[in-house]
Amino acid sequence: MGALRSFLAALYRRLVRILLIVAGLALFVGIELQLANAINAAMFINIFIIISIVIAMMLIIVSPTWGFIFWLFFSPFAKYFIRTFLPIRIGFDMLLLGLLVTAILFRALAHRTRLPKLILPEWLLIASFVYSMVLRNASAIATPAYLSQIILTPLVVYFVAKSAIVKKEHIGWILLAMLLVGLSWTLLGIYEQQSGHSWLSPLVGFDVQAQGESMGSGHRSLGPAGHYYLYGNAIILAILITMHRAGWTRKITSKVLHYSLLPILLLGLYYGYSRAPYLAFAFALLLMLLLVRLSFKRYFVFTAAIVVVVTILLSVWVSDKVLEGRLESSSSSRLAFNATSMNMFKAHPVFGIGLRRYQESVPDYVSSIKHLHRGSAFGVATYWSRPHNEYLLVLAEQGIVGFLLYFGCYITFIITAFRVRSKLDKAGVFGAEFAALVIAFVFGVLLTMITDEFQNWLYMYAIIFVLFAAVVRLGEMAAANKLIVNVDSNDV
Repeated sequence: MGALRSFLAALYRRLVRILLIVAGLALFVGIELQLANAINAAMFINIFIIISIVIAMMLIIVSPTWGFIFWLFFSPFAKYFIRTFLPIRIGFDMLLLGLLVTAILFRALAHRTRLPKLILPEWLLIASFVYSMVLRNASAIATPAYLSQIILTPLVVYFVAKSAIVKKEHIGWILLAMLLVGLSWTLLGIYEQQSGHSWLSPLVGFDVQAQGESMGSGHRSLGPAGHYYLYGNAIILAILITMHRAGWTRKITSKVLHYSLLPILLLGLYYGYSRAPYLAFAFALLLMLLLVRLSFKRYFVFTAAIVVVVTILLSVWVSDKVLEGRLESSSSSRLAFNATSMNMFKAHPVFGIGLRRYQESVPDYVSSIKHLHRGSAFGVATYWSRPHNEYLLVLAEQGIVGFLLYFGCYITFIITAFRVRSKLDKAGVFGAEFAALVIAFVFGVLLTMITDEFQNWLYMYAIIFVLFAAVVRLGEMAAANKLIVNVDSNDV
């Protein structure tokens, strides 16, 4: 029996090596062909993208952790270009995630790694994915590309991030990557605000008008985010991370550097000209004041300074007639969206109307044509495709079952974060205040889901579920360290 096991184990390892070599050769040949075509056509942006993919693949092969950190920072920028030359029209984010999953699976197979025991929020995340797949089969409109964005991405990002985090230092690098994302978006947003042109202009060699709609004194800054909701929340997270790191770094120069970044990040957040991120930021700060202990004074002073500045500038904002007019019209449209969404839910309360069926169902459930009707295209009336409310969108399309699975995942992850917080050290970058940061940020996002939805913004999922993965891994590391200490104590 032992000889048979040894023979099968050797055969298994040989099979894994062969599969790895075949996959590597296929990727190499494919990249070489694309690079040759790009050079032949003098498509320099595509050459840049291919080189970026090669760098990412090298990092993934050396360590999935570094490959994931590279993806976390670079994917929002590269997604604008990757679709221009890939025939299957897959984004850089999904392409790299696929490579990461492949590398992690091969490593797990090679080392015969056992699957970890799943916790409740992870089961709910998987259940939400399975439920959505069932709904997809009943909805021809829910394309595979759409599913990859709103369903598969949270699942993949979470487990990839969890697999990539092997030690605490990896969480530190992930936090730094998120801080740099928020800072780079801020700088590009300020550029858009001051120049009136998109951040893409210097890269493509000609002027591209800023994407954001006109908002009073200027355009909404969007940066690589492409949407004000994602832009604002990424900067909010960068602000919270900056405050967190500033409090626990011991070097004076590092403290000064972090605190000097705060006014710049706040300016970038302001230039987003969006109520939802403003509300999320205010709520997150209030929660931090309630959750932190050792850093309470720092957060109190920071919050008080912001309140003073906002009070001074409030008179300027109130007198902005353009902004005031937009807020009134926006509020009327959102009320109409809410009523229409509730009509859909009342008609299909259990399983909803089906994924991606909101827009086509609007004429049957519309409450106010005045606010929902966009016009016509080719003689056919067109309507707004989203209710600007994540809760109502999920409720209308997936019913009460999908709603409970989807948001139950978020709530149970937050409960897990509270439990982990109670087990971590009070001080330190990876202490209880990091868990508090995650809780405050996610609660802020959940609050502002009543003003918009982010189902088409993949990177928003990445931010949320990477933070969840980091907190869960910290809890597992703390439990493992406690077990080791108890074993050593019993030995003594």
